[in-house]
Amino acid sequence: MLNPFGIRVIAQGTDGSPARIMRMLAESTPTIALGTSSLWEGVDLEGESIDVLVMADYRFLSRLIRLLLP
Repeated sequence: MLNPFGIRVIAQGTDGSPARIMRMLAESTPTIALGTSSLWEGVDLEGESIDVLVMADYRFLSRLIRLLLP
């Protein structure tokens, strides 16, 4: 869906290991990377590898549901 705009979408597990995903992010192609918990900690992106970072933390989702639902 984003390919017509020149944006590559990659996902850990589908397009490679965390190391491969990091190498792909270092390339100059605009990229959206979807990662799992192994990319949650210890990621070191240098230079202009990233413009925007969005992190979803679902660790507390069950607690939030218990608080919101009677």
